[in-house]
Amino acid sequence: MKTESLRKHIAWLGKTDPIFKGNPVLYLGICLPFVIVPTMTLKTGVLLSALMFISTIIPVAVYSSIGFRLSREIRFIISTVISTALVSLFFYFTKTVFAEFYLIVGVYAMLFGVNGLTIYCEHKNEGKSVLENISFAFKACIGYSIIVCFVSFIREFLALKTIWGQPIDLFPVKLEGISFPFFGFIMLGFLSAFFRCAERQNRKRLLKKAEKLSQEREGKTDAE
Repeated sequence: MKTESLRKHIAWLGKTDPIFKGNPVLYLGICLPFVIVPTMTLKTGVLLSALMFISTIIPVAVYSSIGFRLSREIRFIISTVISTALVSLFFYFTKTVFAEFYLIVGVYAMLFGVNGLTIYCEHKNEGKSVLENISFAFKACIGYSIIVCFVSFIREFLALKTIWGQPIDLFPVKLEGISFPFFGFIMLGFLSAFFRCAERQNRKRLLKKAEKLSQEREGKTDAE
């Protein structure tokens, strides 16, 4: 029973890759500019997450479905063109509704067409099935979204004293320095350290459980 529980826990940890375990932003530093610079409000964070999903899932699906019929370079060019086209369409249909978003994001908006996460997902599972690649890309986007929305929430709450544009007056002081890019670096540094520490402690706990189960088995074997 204990062995089965341990196996299920390890399997669950594997399924969280790259949402928590192996998060591409915190562990590999992918797409840092998209997290550090434009994340000024929670609304911006949500829209950045939507852009990441749009510019990643379909291009990864196309890249992996073409398979080895074309060279890697040609597949990369095709997926980049598709990604840029999708981002452009997103801008076209939302520019009047989210005009403030584009003022904040600026030049980083079009860079989503060639963002590092899409390239990472395309090459990470090279040779695997289309569904496996799409699943990995989807989870990577979730991992990115969690980080970008959290950073956006903290910065808006502390620097602007609002949440989703609504005033939240819980304390009298605005910490306007939090809106500067260096604070984004500091936040990501602490988050990365926290996630790595949590993973290390969890690994130690699992090793202790495995050792304990091994000792119990050896004890039963000796008794027999």
